[in-house]
Amino acid sequence: MRISRASEAVREYVMSRPFLRECLEKGVVNYSALARVIVDELRRSGIETSVGAVKMALIRIREDLLRVKESLDERIKEIIASSVIELQTDLVVVNAFRNAVIPKLASIINVVGGARFFQLTQGTVSLTIIVAREVLDDLVKLIGEDNIIEVLEDQTAIVMVSPEEITRTPGVIAYTTSALANNGINITQIISCHRETVIVCDRSEASKAYTVLENLISSARK
Repeated sequence: MRISRASEAVREYVMSRPFLRECLEKGVVNYSALARVIVDELRRSGIETSVGAVKMALIRIREDLLRVKESLDERIKEIIASSVIELQTDLVVVNAFRNAVIPKLASIINVVGGARFFQLTQGTVSLTIIVAREVLDDLVKLIGEDNIIEVLEDQTAIVMVSPEEITRTPGVIAYTTSALANNGINITQIISCHRETVIVCDRSEASKAYTVLENLISSARK
């Protein structure tokens, strides 16, 4: 059955506004009031429809959203349930100017590549190196203090290793980071490397962050 232009416009209106999608999913929307707002918006775009038609379209959109959400939530929980986590402590996060680091990259990797922990992320202006604390002094000497933007010490990485499906499933990282944010945990850095998700936070919050993620995994396995 062909979807009417008005129905398509209503769906586009809702899907382009994440807060509306969330309200529809949670069932906290006054359909009639929202339908009146959308009718006025559509008329400004030259689309004539009725409040009743828009209201019915909103109800159908909510049903579709719930079906998709239920399926996606199940996939996310399966991935979380199959994940394992480990801690890497006593790390530092070094942020430096990219142009200063790139010419010295081979030398830097020779020094820090064998460290017990090493992660490198390149941006357009800066470059971030997360590395074990014991090689910090050698790293700073190579890069040069004038080329370093910021150094964060006393950092801890929580490495979550998940099944390969994580690379094809939207929302897993959001699900994980939301749990941390809801518990007041600040993420210093987050890196995704195929099946591994590396979450870096201050050492003072590491124990709490680990417990939150451990409980998330345990809950998903039930």
